[in-house]
Amino acid sequence: MTPIEIIKATLKEDAPSGDLTCKNLLHELKIDNDKTIGHFIAKQDLIFSGTAFLLAIKDLALNLEVELFFKDGDKIKPGQHIAQIFGPWTHLVYVERTVLNLIGRLSGVATLTRKFVEQVQHTSCQILDTRKTTPLFRSFEKQAVVHGGGKNHRMNLSSEIMLKENHLCRINESLIVSLTKLKEKNPQIKITVECQTLDEVRQVSATPVDQIMLDNMDIPLIIQALDLIPKSIKSEASGNMSLDRVKAVAETGVNFISVGAITHSAPVADISFIIDN
Repeated sequence: MTPIEIIKATLKEDAPSGDLTCKNLLHELKIDNDKTIGHFIAKQDLIFSGTAFLLAIKDLALNLEVELFFKDGDKIKPGQHIAQIFGPWTHLVYVERTVLNLIGRLSGVATLTRKFVEQVQHTSCQILDTRKTTPLFRSFEKQAVVHGGGKNHRMNLSSEIMLKENHLCRINESLIVSLTKLKEKNPQIKITVECQTLDEVRQVSATPVDQIMLDNMDIPLIIQALDLIPKSIKSEASGNMSLDRVKAVAETGVNFISVGAITHSAPVADISFIIDN
């Protein structure tokens, strides 16, 4: 879905029969619907993401104009104005919550991602996202990860071959033979294999796969596993990655750390919307 399609769908969800409050203020109390300015203001330190949704406001046929003061990936401090929109008062109130929900969600993802990136920036390790995303909102959340300084893992099940626990349990023949066959038949497709034990790492390291995911391993086990992985194969640590732990994991020398929390558990960034009197 495009930003304008998402905004239209969420506005329909939020006001299926129109804005009852504004309707009554206009018709019953004769409140003026003059043009005014609404300001999106940061209430916390954040990394901004959501430009596409702010710009899409102009395409709603609501006679709204938008001015941006920051771009995706910018650091914003409390009290700074992110953007402003100009138009009829009722239209500003109408789009307020929808837009705040969208840019707050995306800025929250970007902000948490940046915190993880900062913990590992003294190493060569890169922070990756996962597929633990909001349904139908994945592409935007993954963009927000990039705005926060992270990297995208596979976008979807069609992006690459990744064998995890529930795939490996169905393989009956030798793991080395199976993975070698798989790579020979799909030489242009990246293959990642999840390993939970050193024995699995040892077997997979003897195949031509592209990346080994060290799943839910403690620091000593990760270090031992890295000694088994040849330089031709990239390494990735995953599972229960927190801000308290990620630095130590990165310092083992692993190439990547995938963090589901940056999308599935990012707090919504605190942004307010204030309309001029």
